[in-house]
Amino acid sequence: MPIAKIAKVDAAAGKTRMLWMGLGQLGLAALGVHLAADHLDDHVYTALVWGNDRLAPLWDVLAVKGLAADQLQVPAAWTAVGVELLADLFLFLALTLTPLRPTLSWKGYRASFSARSILVPTLWIPAVLAGSWVVGMAVEDGLSMIHAQGALAAGIVVALFMAWRLGWTGLRRVLGALEPPKRRFEAWGWAPLVLPLAVLALRYGLPVWGWL
Repeated sequence: MPIAKIAKVDAAAGKTRMLWMGLGQLGLAALGVHLAADHLDDHVYTALVWGNDRLAPLWDVLAVKGLAADQLQVPAAWTAVGVELLADLFLFLALTLTPLRPTLSWKGYRASFSARSILVPTLWIPAVLAGSWVVGMAVEDGLSMIHAQGALAAGIVVALFMAWRLGWTGLRRVLGALEPPKRRFEAWGWAPLVLPLAVLALRYGLPVWGWL
């Protein structure tokens, strides 16, 4: 292929970078959110079973048949799905139409300091780290039949690369897009959704808890 044609293909690919880079960054974060939501499902189910058991005397008084434990699995699952979709929307809104290489500074962050400036990185960082680790472990699983030690090393390298190339660059974008808020506490309504998922992503998405 002539050099001129290669240059044209490269230029065309460069124009699409905004799309695929954003999709990769958001996809990595969504993967971490999915892992956290998968565990949220279990916790919601446990809470529903506990509440249902505590209400058993009330069901007896009202002569109403209480729900069986397996009937609570569906509302628990749909609760987790709803939370996951809202979290993905939260991160999508934070990342969409932001510059690929924003200029960051403490002065700019202080000027934009608000509930949103706290909640966005609070969810983004654990989500992309968990997503990176999931990708890395998928690579390890795929290569483990060939060479166990080499597969683990490859998985760690891939996880670190994903965290740097997509997670870190995405964090720069969401932080760089923050603007001085009209009301500093206007985004606190997202906190009940963001904080549990951030904790679950850290708890179940990173390989550090067994070492502590």
